[in-house]
Amino acid sequence: MKKLAAIFLVIAMLLTLTGCTAFSYWDGMTYNQTRRYICKELKEKYGEEFTVVKTSKTGTGELWAACSPKSNESFVFRVQVDAYGKHSRELLDDYVEYIVGRELKCILDDTLSKYCNNYAIEVHLSGLHRYDFGIHSANEATINNYIVAQPDEISTVWIAFDKDEIGDDYGKVEEYLTEIFNNYTLPKCAIKCYFVSSDIIAQCEERIKSNHIEYGSVVGSMEVLLSSHRPWYDYAYNVNEKGLFFRGVAD
Repeated sequence: MKKLAAIFLVIAMLLTLTGCTAFSYWDGMTYNQTRRYICKELKEKYGEEFTVVKTSKTGTGELWAACSPKSNESFVFRVQVDAYGKHSRELLDDYVEYIVGRELKCILDDTLSKYCNNYAIEVHLSGLHRYDFGIHSANEATINNYIVAQPDEISTVWIAFDKDEIGDDYGKVEEYLTEIFNNYTLPKCAIKCYFVSSDIIAQCEERIKSNHIEYGSVVGSMEVLLSSHRPWYDYAYNVNEKGLFFRGVAD
């Protein structure tokens, strides 16, 4: 009998150490059930198949996940699920914001690449909204649709320029940005431009890559790295006034 009890104790310890998915992982669901729940909710919302890259739980009971559409697993976005009681849950995500942010980044890159060889760009659109703003598929997730659906949302753009390429002529940057915003209708933006060494730009690129893979979205990753560097120039773009405005410089 003692031997049998010892065997059960060892099994229980092994299950605890390995995080066996046969037990409740979050809100009464096992680990695999939780992942299936997220994929089901996203499919109902956007009409396509998704995979869960990773999940984590907060001390306040929220569930966080990094997810990808099966059609493009290089797209990794955030999901947050809140539980308000038995069978009462709310799933929030920034899939639409991620797609629109990639489109915005490509537009910026297309113009800057004509003038600069070495730079890093990141874009962040606020997501995880608790309301339906009317975009229900990847095909509908365009900049034009986003502007109509979210006219007051302000995107953040960080651009790190190579200071050796730009030199002391910071006015070039405003010319580049003006060309972009004259040629495209884009969401309201706050644009922060930094002038740094090539190794800092390489670090920015690495942070962008690792942050997407690890967390599913960028939340000020470049800004954390660049905030101590001077000078940096601050601009704003307002789609309603179709203009680029200089807001100040930190030196």
